[in-house]
Amino acid sequence: MIFEAAAGIMFGSLGAIPFIHPNLILQTMAGFFLGSFSLAIFAVTLSVSHAFFSVAPSLMVLNGFSSEKNGSGITKIFKIALGALVLAIAVLPFAWFLLPFLKSAWGESYKYIFLAIIISNFLPERGPKAAIGGSSIFLLSGIFGTITFFRGIVAEPLFPMLSGFFAVPALLLGRENGWKREFLEVGIGDGVVNLPNRDSPSIFGEEKSLVLACVFASAISTLFPAMTVGVMLGLLMLTLRDDRALGIAVPALIVSKVFYDIVAAGITGNTRSFASVLALPLMEIYGKTGLLLVAGMAMIAGCIACAFCLKFERRLEELQAIIETENLRKAILAGILMLVFLFGGMGGILITATSASLGVLGQKAGARRSYLMGALLVPALIFQFGLSEDVKTALF
Repeated sequence: MIFEAAAGIMFGSLGAIPFIHPNLILQTMAGFFLGSFSLAIFAVTLSVSHAFFSVAPSLMVLNGFSSEKNGSGITKIFKIALGALVLAIAVLPFAWFLLPFLKSAWGESYKYIFLAIIISNFLPERGPKAAIGGSSIFLLSGIFGTITFFRGIVAEPLFPMLSGFFAVPALLLGRENGWKREFLEVGIGDGVVNLPNRDSPSIFGEEKSLVLACVFASAISTLFPAMTVGVMLGLLMLTLRDDRALGIAVPALIVSKVFYDIVAAGITGNTRSFASVLALPLMEIYGKTGLLLVAGMAMIAGCIACAFCLKFERRLEELQAIIETENLRKAILAGILMLVFLFGGMGGILITATSASLGVLGQKAGARRSYLMGALLVPALIFQFGLSEDVKTALF
């Protein structure tokens, strides 16, 4: 067990590198582990530690590689992620009773609930012009996302797509021409994802309710097909209009979603990730004991991964402190394009260029950047309403 857990955490550290998806690692390494027990431990520890190591890169991409003058708060985001895992484990007994009940009560209505959540986010817009502009960007990005995912242009399109939407326009145009700020009270300004300040209160203070909401949302999301971490981030950006709240919620959501994707397999039988498929035999054989073992291994992996992340946080903060310089901005843009080409070839470059064009268009139209998440949400809707084969037929 110790060897499997150590190997899982070691390979989970690859989450700091874009494009290295946990499924890719699991598919590559699965043949080296004998027995379902060893493979389950490896899958759980790898997925949870990968989530921790991927938090900072995810926020940097969504943040357009910009830092706030009030402090980057790198330490804080890892503490939020660890706190979310603690809360996720703490509410596990409630999820044990709640998820089977909701699964039975909702039936096939989950897809209409998902659609209603998306539609409701257009209602608060101030005036019909803003609503039309936002919905147009949402639909354009949705069409682009549908073509990208269903045509299978590249194996992992998420990084080139999100980099094009958020990072590339910010790097090309600079923060002074940045996105419309998404504060709930004001709705104006330059707008980037605010990382929480390192001096802000503990996550077990005023922020606990937001982190707890992300934990419950992650648990309930396991009842929805095609509700991946990327789709959940899309919903999160569409729903939260306070940028500081978004900076708190992103690490909480990433970690708690990965955890509940795994344990929900033992509660409802829904497998929402490759790790959950590999961990399911362990939970089926040992029942609640297996579920507790999975939770314990997730906690150990999370604590060790968080400790490693905090050890190197000073260097991350130093990098973010100088990231506004023009030469470094160009170097980061070149680095993104190099990674995209290395892992996705010209198809990846095409995705990044198209998504960057949509990002700039949305910015010029004054729309909220979160409407670009239609690229993830529209394909998810198509899948949930059972239209995948029709769309594939139309595209091919």
